[in-house]
Amino acid sequence: MCHKLLSFICLSLAFISCRADEGTSTDQTPQSPVYNKVVAWYGTSIPAGFPHYDQPGKWSYANKAVVKLGGIIQNRCVSGSTLMFKPGVEHFDNLAFSNENFEKGYKKQLLDLLGTDREPDLFVFDFGANDGQFDKEYFLNLDLTHLDWTDQRTSTFLGAYNRIITSLLAKKPGANIVLFTHYADDADEPNFFLNARNGYRKMNDLIVAIGQHYGIPVCDVRSQTGWTLTNLRTTWCKDGIHPAAEDNMAAVEVLTAIAYRFISGLSLH
Repeated sequence: MCHKLLSFICLSLAFISCRADEGTSTDQTPQSPVYNKVVAWYGTSIPAGFPHYDQPGKWSYANKAVVKLGGIIQNRCVSGSTLMFKPGVEHFDNLAFSNENFEKGYKKQLLDLLGTDREPDLFVFDFGANDGQFDKEYFLNLDLTHLDWTDQRTSTFLGAYNRIITSLLAKKPGANIVLFTHYADDADEPNFFLNARNGYRKMNDLIVAIGQHYGIPVCDVRSQTGWTLTNLRTTWCKDGIHPAAEDNMAAVEVLTAIAYRFISGLSLH
């Protein structure tokens, strides 16, 4: 994701497909649930490996985990993208994944792949950081005890996920879908838009609730990293939000290991 100075600069899209035989891992065995299968990863610049878009095999934890497991990664992440779509609203318009007219949105990059030779075997949704930053009030006022599962409005995080998931399941019942939370509940981003303890907590809790509602596995990343206000900027995300910033391979490896363990435990239909 990008702050205001970067939001229009970082429009380079990480749409890279890497096959298992392009990786360097020796852990490419048929026992892997994604061995020789196509994994489509949708999200922001964080799983895209910002700022190293030209080296996703090295800097994107999505690419690294899938290739290590012998899979074929379609990294369809877009810098600055949000899940929510609010026409005419800054940050929620041109790069909104739930905008069906967006070239990199869910209709053209997901639904239109079904039934073609590019159809993925696993769909990974890794959104939230931009939505949480750009619409703090929505999550601040969110009542997690009264969620409207009939909401199909793209202007809400829940509604956008409802629309995308139900649209996918309608066209492909039993589709293999997984969700990823943001890597932390806290946010240490004074140069961006959000800087607070538990700034992302409600958003992460909502992602977990969405997974529970639909029976979709959720990789609760924030519960495994140990990244908090005390160490986010100093150790893990040195620009305030991107793990791969300043060539921080240690942060990328932490997220790769989490994604690897999670995907290893999946059972695909």
